[in-house]
Amino acid sequence: MIAELSFDNWRFLLTPRHEVTIWKALVNLNNGGMRHYRSRNRADFESDVELIRELRNRASHQEPLIFEAAPTTAETKRLDAYATALENIAMRINPDAARWIIANSCVEAIRKLRH
Repeated sequence: MIAELSFDNWRFLLTPRHEVTIWKALVNLNNGGMRHYRSRNRADFESDVELIRELRNRASHQEPLIFEAAPTTAETKRLDAYATALENIAMRINPDAARWIIANSCVEAIRKLRH
């Protein structure tokens, strides 16, 4: 049943409503919870997950991530925010995996082609 939950379900488990229960259990070091996430700030984690959810929804609904022929300041900020959120979440969960993702990503190289 857990594997069938949508990303939306997982994201909304991070809301303030569940901070005392789910979030507390998620970051509990005795449970092995996110030992690399030193600040333990639920709101920051939730904010990054929300950006990833937004990105995932746009991609899965085949909506454009790029709207103009040339990059705009708003587009650059939005794409930077997506990239930062992905890196932040990966680093908080598993820094080795995050470094692998960053090292193997071609997103930055593709974005530079637009300049």
